Amino acid sequence: MYYEQFKERIEEDLHQALADHGIDANLSQHHVEKLNASYDAISVTPEGSHIGVNANLSAMFEAIENGQDYNEVVSRASELM
Repeated sequence: MYYEQFKERIEEDLHQALADHGIDANLSQHHVEKLNASYDAISVTPEGSHIGVNANLSAMFEAIENGQDYNEVVSRASELM
């Protein structure tokens, strides 16, 4: 799976996984710059809230490239949100 395909697919699948947990949330992707590092992130903001959580898309993709199952990565991310 290519990185750009991954970014599109994970947003859809993570949104569905959160909905399965009863969480209605808005998801958006952006690039984060921090001190000496940067990464692509997906922000998860519960419906009606202005405060959300960032998940590191770059780290998720790296985990998949290192052999973790895609569905496990999505499941784990949705549980941590």
